[in-house]
Amino acid sequence: MSNPGHEFVLAEAKVAAHSLGVRLQALEARRPDNFASAFAAMTRERASALLVVADGMFLLHRTRIADLINLKTAKALRLTIPSSVLLRADEVIR
Repeated sequence: MSNPGHEFVLAEAKVAAHSLGVRLQALEARRPDNFASAFAAMTRERASALLVVADGMFLLHRTRIADLINLKTAKALRLTIPSSVLLRADEVIR
């Protein structure tokens, strides 16, 4: 999910998704009231991951965005999730 002002980051995410062989579903959120429809679209499409490009709006409203961490996906992508992040997560999928 990204703010439309982050075209460069979205372009890089598309390149990364292509190289990983995954489908990228880009959703825009121009205002906090767009979060619900963006998350509904992710649910309909059965998204398995979420990348949020942090900016002022997202940082201000970060309590509205659930911290969900999928450790199996992180391991497959060879990502290490710091324990401090795991402790803050609302849900951790093992």
